[in-house]
Amino acid sequence: MWSASSGVITNDSGAPAASGSWKAWLTGYGTTRTDTLTQQVSVPSAANATLSFKLYVSSAETTTSRAYDTLKVQVVSGSSTTTLATYSNLDEGTGYVTRTLDASAFTGKSVTVRFVGTEDSSLGTSFVVDDTSLATS
Repeated sequence: MWSASSGVITNDSGAPAASGSWKAWLTGYGTTRTDTLTQQVSVPSAANATLSFKLYVSSAETTTSRAYDTLKVQVVSGSSTTTLATYSNLDEGTGYVTRTLDASAFTGKSVTVRFVGTEDSSLGTSFVVDDTSLATS
């Protein structure tokens, strides 16, 4: 079960879902803000593990060279936090993009998958996450 900052898990029609009507919508307010989305998972022992999700980025930022707003995808294992990827306002697109990250370092462990959206004081960026899965092979 996902845990999230208030309002992150939503069926608000202001941002589309990749499938169904519910999704996680982090930041997008145009004010200084941090939103989180977390889930504890046990990763089976396997040779490989991949974390996949669909990400839609919509931004009011006008720059094409500076990341003002970010989404970090992290795995917390014990007292250690590993950032698997960072996305920003520079990743804005017209629709969802499937992202696949290597989580093989965490096979056989119980970990927390965490998405952290951070926004500066103006010009919002929405990070919308849907259809998240963790697969092993």
